Amino acid sequence: MAATFLERLNPGEAQAVAVAETVDGTVIADDGDARTTATQRDIRLPGSIGLLVRFVENTLISAASADTYLKRWIDEAGFHSPARESVSRTETFSFQSLQNDDASQ
Repeated sequence: MAATFLERLNPGEAQAVAVAETVDGTVIADDGDARTTATQRDIRLPGSIGLLVRFVENTLISAASADTYLKRWIDEAGFHSPARESVSRTETFSFQSLQNDDASQ
């Protein structure tokens, strides 16, 4: 089945989509073609920022750690995400601010 996706995806992404489709799994991807393919096949699809949010919500990591990871991804790896562009317009955004908002409710 992965061979079907090889025209659009790299081998690792193709295999991930094929396995997720077979076992009703989840694909974690930020690549546009991989996200499009998974979405077309109704496969659950969090991206990197979505994972950080879930980790903070489930107290697997602290909000401060999530902020640190995101900053490192941006600064060291050139991480780019449409969510990042939206977030960058809000100068005060941080995972800690999300956590603080939840605590006040």
